[in-house]
Amino acid sequence: MAIVFSLPVLINRPAWQHRLDSAAFRQPPWPDYHPARLAIANDLPRDVLHLAHLIDRLVDQISLAAIVASYHGRGSTPHRPDLMLKAVLFMTQRGMHSPAQWTQQCYENRLVQWLLRGCRPARARWFAFRQRLVPFIDDVNKQVLALAQQQGLLDVQVPVLDGTLLAANSSRHKLINQDTLNRRLVQVEQAIGADTGAQTVAPPATVGEAAAGARRGEAKPDHLDCCPRAQDDAVAPASSPSRSPAQPASTTSRPAAGAAEPAAAHSNSALRPAWLAKTSKGRALQQKRYRQAQQELHKRLVHNAQRRKEDRKPEAQVRISLGDAEATLGLDKEKVYRPLFNVQLVSDLTTDFCLAYGVFSGVQDAATLKPMLGRIDYFLDKKIRRLMTDAGYATGATLRLLEGEPIELIAPWQENDWTKDKKATKKIPKSAFIWDEQKQTYRCPEGHELKYVRTQTKRRGTVEEKHQQYRCPAEHCQNCPRQKECTKNATTGRMVVRNEYEPEVQRHRDRMQGEEAKKLYKKRKEQIERRLADSKEHRNLRKLSMHGLAGANVQVGLTVLANNLVVFDKLENQQQRTRKEPGMVASGSAGRTIPARRQGCGRPERGEPLLGTLDSWNHPRSQFPYRCLDFRPAWSAFRSLKPCPLRI
Repeated sequence: MAIVFSLPVLINRPAWQHRLDSAAFRQPPWPDYHPARLAIANDLPRDVLHLAHLIDRLVDQISLAAIVASYHGRGSTPHRPDLMLKAVLFMTQRGMHSPAQWTQQCYENRLVQWLLRGCRPARARWFAFRQRLVPFIDDVNKQVLALAQQQGLLDVQVPVLDGTLLAANSSRHKLINQDTLNRRLVQVEQAIGADTGAQTVAPPATVGEAAAGARRGEAKPDHLDCCPRAQDDAVAPASSPSRSPAQPASTTSRPAAGAAEPAAAHSNSALRPAWLAKTSKGRALQQKRYRQAQQELHKRLVHNAQRRKEDRKPEAQVRISLGDAEATLGLDKEKVYRPLFNVQLVSDLTTDFCLAYGVFSGVQDAATLKPMLGRIDYFLDKKIRRLMTDAGYATGATLRLLEGEPIELIAPWQENDWTKDKKATKKIPKSAFIWDEQKQTYRCPEGHELKYVRTQTKRRGTVEEKHQQYRCPAEHCQNCPRQKECTKNATTGRMVVRNEYEPEVQRHRDRMQGEEAKKLYKKRKEQIERRLADSKEHRNLRKLSMHGLAGANVQVGLTVLANNLVVFDKLENQQQRTRKEPGMVASGSAGRTIPARRQGCGRPERGEPLLGTLDSWNHPRSQFPYRCLDFRPAWSAFRSLKPCPLRI
């Protein structure tokens, strides 16, 4: 009797795949066909296992050579990065973004155990792996989009760009200004100097001494003012005078007069402010974070000094968050003032693919248009011809920027669903005044010429705009029959302001009046707004769990990658249904086709129908290798194995 086995034969496997199976990485306790792993697959329903299976299958088609090469073989043996990435994507799609949650799921979630092949990485390993993805997450997303284009699943015609504000991983209750930051930084450096014995430290000031000093007219110490939990003894801060934004404060600590304090005194919680780190290592990290915050705050002070006088804030009101210095301060969607990041997403108009993404520290969408164009070119490897946005991106500066690019911006000019009704009740609009190119002036609807008054320069963010003002003579307005429809004060005359970007704006308005542009723009909200709502409501991406722009980019990139893998699987299944494969056989006179049954595949447990039969919608059932114990498929994930019959 001849028994035939199907053994895999390795063909042209890349070196990084060989390294995954070597001793350089900790091998999982369960091989692919371990009884414990197969038991999970047989116990769970097909729809429950679907998400884990598609992530397990599609991640194997992505090259992880750069991630594998980042492991240099030092320290303890690491877990396999491909298995950890699969589990991270699965839990991200389920709305879990914290490594603490990932660690818990390794013990409680059977699907995560199925993906990890029985591995249980520690909590610190999940944090380290997430940080390791910082330089590689963009490349992984780019590979998925390239694979979708190669298989004909993605044909980009009109990308849609929109943004949203996400809460940073920082408290909104602990915002400090320049003076407070400088005083705290001096205290931290004094504590570090006391740890190393390099300098003397001021004697501790108690709450009672501070009260006595206040009665004598002395300033109250900052740490006693900001930290009500501080005990009677605390490190006395050095005074720091206010400085101009052009000259950041020096961080060199000044030894105060008095007896030197031993370094061990700072380890006592009674002598330490509540905000000061407890260990020397923590104080060193705190010093690094405070210096970074000082640099960011200096940039904001310089930017605030360049603003218009009516929009400029006092220096004491320019604050920063110590938890995440790169996060900007503003109002979120719920009108809460807190540290925020501006997340930009680019979605395809015809599919649910996210084509590009970016994280920025500003709250203005118009400032992100130019860098997002570069991000789109990176992810798609081609130049786009059209880009659809809302009115927040269409400014004079952006329109002039796109004049030299082969990109057509589809966006309304300073108009949305709320401003249409307001503009309808306005009096004679500016568009009714005709611009005379030869005389460089306006002509009112009654035929009178407006006189040039002055040119005013306004700053919007970092861009300066010149506005030319033209006014109709008072004698014409006072005798005009349409006076009440045009101006409220006829003694001064109607004024019209012309922006320096007026030619670009007029061409953009004429282009948006076309039927094709109107028809395309109606589809914007139903696509991009749904993507943003899905990421917040179903993926729980309302507050970021990583710090800084790089960390926020990783978290958004993982969410986009999980979404694109699900969309890829959905479109791939639709593509397979529309064409007949060689392994399909006719079934009945209705022309239905079903896949030919594999020999040796018996009926699964729990009385489920045979693989390859029709389901309740008359669609052929998919071949799930984890459902059939006798089926040993090729390692199609790496495209490197093929079955080899061996006769014994």
